Amino acid sequence: MDLIRAALMVFLACVIPPVPVGRPRAPTVRAALIRRSDPPRPAPITAAGVWSGRYHYADGQPSVEFNALIDDVAGALFGDIDEIATFGDGAEPRLFARLDGERNGYEVLFLKSYDGTAGVEHSVQYVGRLSADMRTIRGEWRIFSRIGGTFDMTRQGTAPVLRAALMTVGAEGLAEPVR
Repeated sequence: MDLIRAALMVFLACVIPPVPVGRPRAPTVRAALIRRSDPPRPAPITAAGVWSGRYHYADGQPSVEFNALIDDVAGALFGDIDEIATFGDGAEPRLFARLDGERNGYEVLFLKSYDGTAGVEHSVQYVGRLSADMRTIRGEWRIFSRIGGTFDMTRQGTAPVLRAALMTVGAEGLAEPVR
């Protein structure tokens, strides 16, 4: 018990400076600790997580829902995207793509490269901005500077998950976007 009391006295001597005689008492230990602690740090900027989104065509074609699983390692972005197959040879209900890009602060740039499912093998460039609360990304997409439009994404979660967590199985056995 004496050892604990001695350790506490040494701790207090380090936290609370000595008080000269005739002056007001030093603040309490709690006040001294609060005053000496660093201000809270803001959360690090990251685009990592599970996202659901929609891309819109500039020419008015129907928009397309998609899911994305994104990793953000010091601003390097990589991950996977899946979406309902609204084009291609019709052999598959969904299309899959690889995501590779970068994040500089809140600015996001990535390339979505389709993997060949249903005969689709082109790439799409996305440029957007992560919101201050890091819950949404909005921006524009473009294919070969001919076709394009806008997109918006909403973060569904940040915990590490398997690719299977991006989809739920619908009544017909088709994957549906996470809600």
